[in-house]
Amino acid sequence: MLLSNNSMLGIDKLFQTSRLHRNYLIQQIEKALRDLFLIATDLDKLLSNNVNLMPVCD
Repeated sequence: MLLSNNSMLGIDKLFQTSRLHRNYLIQQIEKALRDLFLIATDLDKLLSNNVNLMPVCD
């Protein structure tokens, strides 16, 4: 996932960062999005396998 030029310009203005720092921020955002996608995929697999995630109350 790549951010648009407008997004990158917005990041520069918002954080007043150098190109190196901007690229680092973009990499961290993209990594976080990939991690969230993997978590959502794993949760979807659990739910599709009819795993009961609710605790049993006696």
